[in-house]
Amino acid sequence: MSTEHHWRIKKQCFNLLLSGQKRLEVRVGYPEIKKAKAGDRIVFDHHGKTRFLIKRVAIYCSFREMLQAEVAEDIVPNLTATQVLSVLRQIYSTEKERLGVYAFELRPTTRKARITD
Repeated sequence: MSTEHHWRIKKQCFNLLLSGQKRLEVRVGYPEIKKAKAGDRIVFDHHGKTRFLIKRVAIYCSFREMLQAEVAEDIVPNLTATQVLSVLRQIYSTEKERLGVYAFELRPTTRKARITD
């Protein structure tokens, strides 16, 4: 049985996921993140009712390890792996990175939400 998770996300990232330009959502291993599995759904609170299907979950020890295995532009479109690493390090401290790095491949399953500025 799949579970529905409710997460927060910045509007710009939500819009990129909704449009398909961003395919991977990266989080660190907080307890609620570790519960999400392939087949589950995510609703990003405050951005309508669009649900995203988790197609795949990949777990890494570090952002560097993840960026060796994943396509950087699937995480942040139009940025190199080095630039994506810099962005992630601005969001998460080294201490948080040690919780583990989770890359979620997502696909929108409903189109009720609109892309907004």
